[in-house]
Amino acid sequence: MFTEIKSVVRSLRRAPGYALTVVAMLALGLGASAALYRTVMDSMFYYRAYTDKGTLVRISSKSPESVFAANVFMGRFLAYRESAKSLAEIAGTTSEAGNLVLNGDPQAIYAVKVTTNYFSLLGVTPVLGRAFVPEEGQAGRERVMVLSHWFWKNRLGADPAVLGREFLFNEENYRVVGVLPAEFNPPLSMSGGAVYVPYVVPAVVADRDVFMGLNVVARLQAGASLEKTQAELRTLLPERGKPYARAMEKYLAVVEPLDAPAPFESVRRYELMQRTALAAVGCLYAIATVNAGGLMLVRMLKRRRELAIRFSLGGSRTEIFRLLMWEGLLLAGGAIVLGAVLANWLMPVLLSLAEEKSGSGSGSGWTGFSLEPGAIGLLAGLGVASGLGIAAAMTLVLSRADLADVMKDGSAGAGESRRTTWLRGGLVVVEVALAVVLLAGAGLMLRTFQQLQDVKPGFDPTQRYQARIDQTKLSSLTPAMRQEKINQVLERLRAVPGVSGVGVTSTMSSEYFSPWQNLQIAGAGDAANAPVQAQGVAVSADFLEVLGVPLKAGRTFGGMRPGDAPAVVINESMARAYFSGRDPRGEQLVLSAKEKWEIVGVVGDTRTLRHEAKPMFYYPVWLRGNMASQLVIRTAGAPGASFQKELRRAVYEVDPKLVLTDVFSVTRRMELEVSQESRALSLLKVLSGLALFLAVVGLGAMMAYTVAQRRGEFGIRLALGATVESVQWLVLRRGLVLVALGVTAGLSLAWVLARFLEALLFQTKGHDPLTYGVVGMLMLLVALPACWLPARRAASVDLAKLLRAE
Repeated sequence: MFTEIKSVVRSLRRAPGYALTVVAMLALGLGASAALYRTVMDSMFYYRAYTDKGTLVRISSKSPESVFAANVFMGRFLAYRESAKSLAEIAGTTSEAGNLVLNGDPQAIYAVKVTTNYFSLLGVTPVLGRAFVPEEGQAGRERVMVLSHWFWKNRLGADPAVLGREFLFNEENYRVVGVLPAEFNPPLSMSGGAVYVPYVVPAVVADRDVFMGLNVVARLQAGASLEKTQAELRTLLPERGKPYARAMEKYLAVVEPLDAPAPFESVRRYELMQRTALAAVGCLYAIATVNAGGLMLVRMLKRRRELAIRFSLGGSRTEIFRLLMWEGLLLAGGAIVLGAVLANWLMPVLLSLAEEKSGSGSGSGWTGFSLEPGAIGLLAGLGVASGLGIAAAMTLVLSRADLADVMKDGSAGAGESRRTTWLRGGLVVVEVALAVVLLAGAGLMLRTFQQLQDVKPGFDPTQRYQARIDQTKLSSLTPAMRQEKINQVLERLRAVPGVSGVGVTSTMSSEYFSPWQNLQIAGAGDAANAPVQAQGVAVSADFLEVLGVPLKAGRTFGGMRPGDAPAVVINESMARAYFSGRDPRGEQLVLSAKEKWEIVGVVGDTRTLRHEAKPMFYYPVWLRGNMASQLVIRTAGAPGASFQKELRRAVYEVDPKLVLTDVFSVTRRMELEVSQESRALSLLKVLSGLALFLAVVGLGAMMAYTVAQRRGEFGIRLALGATVESVQWLVLRRGLVLVALGVTAGLSLAWVLARFLEALLFQTKGHDPLTYGVVGMLMLLVALPACWLPARRAASVDLAKLLRAE
């Protein structure tokens, strides 16, 4: 073995250019895979921290009137847990916002309240400490918490002494008992949080809590099917005979695999982004491996006479494989080391720059990036697999060759066999095709992002912040008392330095359209008493002015107070849809026989970046006692670094039970709306650029080798009267034909795969001919120098030197 390794090392030392090139090619593919380890693992093994995922299911309630699933009512959860024969175990979760005091400052976090068997049911083991024990699900003993790995690492500095530490959360002291592994991802149908705390399940559900629900996950008994389990759960209806049974009867139990597709568009886009990333990394890795294999094939062809002699003298396929294996493993070892360097330093820089160019640099996860142990394992595994795979392929190619032909091919002046010519050409076509697929994906995402950037939201997002104020703990107060508390919060926020206005609303622009029921228009014309499909939004008197929504006609709610005549303002979409071009002011919206609101104004449309404006009307928040929770805060200029901390402190001082969460600049919130598109674009830009580089290098190497092998033929052609231009064209034509074949194959494959990308596209067709045409031309233009330089060398053969060599 050592003799073989020494022989391989000596051979590589005689060809340093070849060795360094192969190492660099493999390192690019390996480095990209390692840098995107978390994305790759979340794509392939999102639930990798779980045990026996195949028996886990999610349970929900579904009404035929809605496309979205609802939580499981508490009474049904208790019935399932006690009586369902098909379930081995069942757990539930819910989430709440809270103030966790850290170093004297209130930190708004989301806590997931889970039944104490939640982590054991999933098979998740904390990396520090323990999960919950059954006793901690009892009232008075639930003041313990398990930290998410992200919170422990980023907020607590990965403090190894965190176990036993107490934090003030929602005005109660909680003791840390465990830290979750970094690999843990919550089920996509359930909320994740910074911390997890026990949920105290009531023994009996009070009438006031019957509609309270849980997100439910369960493990099936051995042999239980989804259909059987669902049929059984639909028979367990503990509300029978109760006054509220009729309101619940339309909600039917639904049992689905844990990884069943989610109905939410945002979740589907996230899943598609993960799969796109996996496919893109796979393409780049394949290009790097094909490129390295092509270079090793070129080297093997140069040594084919030596290797053929070994075969003819009795050498076995195993012996030849060992030689190629050690060469492949030594090169792969160098690629692993260089790949780790690229993954830890170059790839984060490239991806950060790409995200900044895409407008998503804020909040980038690449700052302070370091390779995880799993990423290092992936790097090493792929490197060894690449080296062995290439060696095996080369051995197979050589062992199938005709020894007489190989000996002939190795003679002076001989070219190469047609089989090897086709093989190397095929490798070039494959890597060009894969590079074109990545370029096409990047082109489609670039078109999409440009379209999204041109969307106007209908208001001025600059110098405005959005936040949510959680009022769950105020639910026991009367509407008037809640409104008074919110008024105190608004006044306190207005006093924060730099704040020039604060408004409150029940909802900001949403991708989900929720029209009010039984809404009509009273008045003259065709619209009288006609049903109206419009979404109602509760707002404070100055909200529209604070957000910067333009007034088109009439007035808004400025100066109005509780007790004034009910008034409503509609948007332009509603005016166009229901008033046929006439002035809607003075007409009335009918909510019921006793409730009519006068239309006093028309404002401009607001929309999300992806969804068109829908008919909408605004009404004063006090009209229905709504728990409006969305804040818009306008600033006089650029706020300081402590601005968000000052906002949270102001709310906390009014009432520690109130939690200010999700504080973003409105501009940042708009970026988050298209964060998956932005990430896909950034990733595809970087990976397609690297793929283009690898494809051009592979093409250039192939063309250079072809010229070297055919220099005798070119010399004879020139001696017989061929022109320099004709020889150059001969070489150039072969290279361009291969590139054209690769472009054709790549565009055809991209055309087929584009339908999987359509959920991320916006106002861009997956089969956009302009994008495909530009990608094809770009590939041809970039490949032209790689073909032209070897063509020039082919036409500069020295005939005298060639004849002396012969």
